[in-house]
Amino acid sequence: GGFRNNTGNPDLDNTLPFAMQLKLQESPYLSLIPDQNFRHFVKDPDTAPLQDQLHACVSVGGQLLLDGQILAFSHGYRILLMARRCADGQLLTTQEAESDSQSTILSALDRATEKMRRRLGEPETSLRKFNAPLMEVTTASLAALKVFTLGEEKRSLGLYPESIANYKLAIDLDPQFALAYARLGADYSNMRQPSLGREYYRKAFELRNRTTDRERLYIITHYYALATGEIGRAIEDYELWRTIYPRDFTPTNNLAVEYLEIGQPQKAVEFARRAIHLNPTSQLAYGNLAEAYARTGDFADENVLCRDPAHAEDDFVGFHNACFAVAFAQHDEPGMQRQLKW
Repeated sequence: GGFRNNTGNPDLDNTLPFAMQLKLQESPYLSLIPDQNFRHFVKDPDTAPLQDQLHACVSVGGQLLLDGQILAFSHGYRILLMARRCADGQLLTTQEAESDSQSTILSALDRATEKMRRRLGEPETSLRKFNAPLMEVTTASLAALKVFTLGEEKRSLGLYPESIANYKLAIDLDPQFALAYARLGADYSNMRQPSLGREYYRKAFELRNRTTDRERLYIITHYYALATGEIGRAIEDYELWRTIYPRDFTPTNNLAVEYLEIGQPQKAVEFARRAIHLNPTSQLAYGNLAEAYARTGDFADENVLCRDPAHAEDDFVGFHNACFAVAFAQHDEPGMQRQLKW
């Protein structure tokens, strides 16, 4: 959910939501609903009424709504994290931590999220292993974190040139911000500028030890897949990622991509189906499945997928490319026209 800034200090606006998300994502015991799914119902969780957030939580199949706020008091700041049951809004627990200055707010967030994860039942062994201090592994700069978070919001809307500007400012503010370099690599790759993408992936890879375990897995898999072309190594690390974080959508979906890349579409079918199970709303996963069906020659399942009204307006072009190709192979003129019309 949202993270409200109740301090009156505008420097802290849009600063802590992503930091809270990173800390919760470190846990292999929690499964976070993808942020873009939640924002489909609530455009700005930081300002949305609680009832709207609870409704969105139920709509995306969530069990708990985790939200936070930061308050100022005479000796510094207090961070509060709340867990509410989505179905009825009942407050289940509140965890808090204090900081004596703005420079220690991220340390306070570390402590508050650790308390919340413990209260939600995560074992001590997991907390010891997957609980790196934000200031040591992500960034110690609140300003860098703020512009990075703004970049994440723009990236989720596909506004890559705008998000790139934010990520570049983030690394200007903190040249050791590994995840910002990795996002630049991804954005330039998405914009069909692979040489620039490789440059930023290499820099992220050099800084990979200044990250959480989950961030590090994100960086090394993308580095091997997109910077060096060592797809076999990327597949090994995606499998490691799945072992540690079995509920994560990204490694499963990207395994489908990599198996398509190396000409093993039957395996791609398997992982695309698993990815859809983890995130049934992902257009990327349905696009991978359509491509995999096309490559295996499974026209029957492809036709069912491509004619499903639920996907008629999906805006992932790979899905429609695959559907058009299979319609062409079957001399299906109406099927081709549906895709051309899209």
